[in-house]
Amino acid sequence: GYIPGMIMSEMAAETIRQREAELTAAIALRRLGTPADLARPLVFLASGACGYITGVDIEIAGGKYAAQNIDFGWKQYKDAGFDP
Repeated sequence: GYIPGMIMSEMAAETIRQREAELTAAIALRRLGTPADLARPLVFLASGACGYITGVDIEIAGGKYAAQNIDFGWKQYKDAGFDP
């Protein structure tokens, strides 16, 4: 599967028009994705070149999800009493 970020498209145009600065500020590459940004990895996933890739989702989001609240996962473990 794949996890798309905000891609410039007709469907997203109004949201982008209203919130572009806010949206791009949350993306590591500081830009919105293009249809080509989404298409290239999807073509790879549909090809034989990825024949040994299984059970993962590919994030195509310009780094949006790369470092959001990096302590969140560890806080959950600590709250449950696990402290490595």
